[in-house]
Amino acid sequence: RDLVALLAKRHIIVQSSFCVYEAIGRRGDSATSAGVTNKFKAFGRQLHAAGVPIVVGTDNACPIAHEFEILRDIGYSNGELLHIATVDAARVMGRDADVGVIASGMKADILVCDGDPLSAIADVARLSSVMKAGVLYDDLARLRMPLPFLPADRGDFRHLKKR
Repeated sequence: RDLVALLAKRHIIVQSSFCVYEAIGRRGDSATSAGVTNKFKAFGRQLHAAGVPIVVGTDNACPIAHEFEILRDIGYSNGELLHIATVDAARVMGRDADVGVIASGMKADILVCDGDPLSAIADVARLSSVMKAGVLYDDLARLRMPLPFLPADRGDFRHLKKR
């Protein structure tokens, strides 16, 4: 509790990455997994209740939509999550003068979802098109690059050999 109070008092930004801890928890038995996940969700609830600012991250352990679902389960609203991923992310990176919102004079790369992420946050994963630097890309399947070095379950790296 002292740590959370200090983070809130000093407005220290915390990167979420809660799905990383789910992946760590999966390495043990189901009781261990549930315990790890529940402890980090409880910590997330404390951060949220105290108003500690967060940025969303996954450390590539899961899709961002899954991280959003975890944060929603912790207590963030879908609107808060979209604000955190856009406006707040731009502010944290010192780029809020030119990105983070759709407005006249701002640079805008836009992800278009097939759905309504304000109603169902998982819809952020249902991309139908992307606008990058004023160019619309709607053949997303053709643009996706395969990532052969990532395991199907991105949270399990035990099969990789040390070099």
